[in-house]
Amino acid sequence: MKSLRAPPSILRAGAAYEIESSSINYNDFSLFDIRFSIDYQDVINSKYYSSINLGAELSILELIKLRGGYFTQTLQVHL
Repeated sequence: MKSLRAPPSILRAGAAYEIESSSINYNDFSLFDIRFSIDYQDVINSKYYSSINLGAELSILELIKLRGGYFTQTLQVHL
């Protein structure tokens, strides 16, 4: 008889921070804004999967957006 496994339970946590240049404006546009974010994900009833996401965004004059990020994942397969 096969044993039934519990469905995965996922824990997610994240944070973000924004820096605005409200004192420096050009024609009613903010000169620059910077946003940072981080996310963590873990399958809590199995220690075979977790991931971390990091990211940043730079906005210049609210017209140009530059984005970058990093993603790492731990995935262990047991046969």
